[in-house]
Amino acid sequence: MNRREFLQSLAAIGTALAIDPRALASASETEIEAAWAALSNEPRIFYVSEFGTISSSFGQEYPTTRQQLLGLSAPGEGKEALISYLDDEAMAERHVESLFDNAQYEGDVGDAADWREWLANGDDDLIDTVAWEIQRWLEDHADESDWEYADLHGLSDRGDAMQFFRNEAEIADLFDITIVEGDHPGSSYYAAELRGDIDEANALAEAQKIPIRFAFDGTGC
Repeated sequence: MNRREFLQSLAAIGTALAIDPRALASASETEIEAAWAALSNEPRIFYVSEFGTISSSFGQEYPTTRQQLLGLSAPGEGKEALISYLDDEAMAERHVESLFDNAQYEGDVGDAADWREWLANGDDDLIDTVAWEIQRWLEDHADESDWEYADLHGLSDRGDAMQFFRNEAEIADLFDITIVEGDHPGSSYYAAELRGDIDEANALAEAQKIPIRFAFDGTGC
């Protein structure tokens, strides 16, 4: 196991380390060993539901809005700010694409070939309307596709854990952890699952001196 890469994988999911995560790539072996020793004294805990689903924190919270789940801000004012926002936020861009498709079906897009041209040629009323529609979309409840995106991109606690164990395949194999990408056709369930016993996994982690531990989370991940 490469300790430097292991620490980098933990840093990627927001784990507090005794070293600046930005310095990990160039840190000396002495610094890596010191960070490893500190982590060994306080191992990173992952939480496991009754179904084996692993989360990076206790009690996966289920945000009430899409904005909270995806960590999105509202677009700035004006045409350029709106287009720039959509260039940076893939999920919001998908929503505006659907707005464009609907407007195209209604014959309200003129000669525009796509959403970008539609907005670039649009007047202030169109820009205000689309910005309002985005805000309404942000404040709406997150749906399955939003959770799928959040899990796949490490934006949820469940997604964090999946990202870590996917990066650390050797560790996942050692602890009999499986990456599930849809548990049946059409499923939007993506997660890392511990297939064995939590106590046995912790005994193995201690024996192998791997600074992670598992704890039961009965709240349901």
